[in-house]
Amino acid sequence: MPPKLSRFTREIGQRSYRKLFLIAAEGEKTEQQYFNFFNSRAATIKVECLKSGHSSPFYILKRMTAWLQENKLKDSDEAAGC
Repeated sequence: MPPKLSRFTREIGQRSYRKLFLIAAEGEKTEQQYFNFFNSRAATIKVECLKSGHSSPFYILKRMTAWLQENKLKDSDEAAGC
C-alpha cells in the first residue's frame, strides 16, 4: 500500500503595507539610481523619486505638489524635496 500523501497547506496572510517615501530631486538619473536600492521586493519601504528636469527649487516643489494632488498619501507616508 503506498504511503498516504500529506497535504501541505500554507496560511494565507496579508503583506504589510510598505511605507512610501516620496523624494523630489533636481537630478533626472543619479538620484533615482541611489534610491532604487530600496525598491526590492523584500524591502519594507518603497521610495518614489520624482524626476524634475530642472535644478530650480521652484520647479522641484511644483512637480511634487502636482504629484501629491494626483496621488493620495497614507498617514504613514512621507514626502520631501531635496
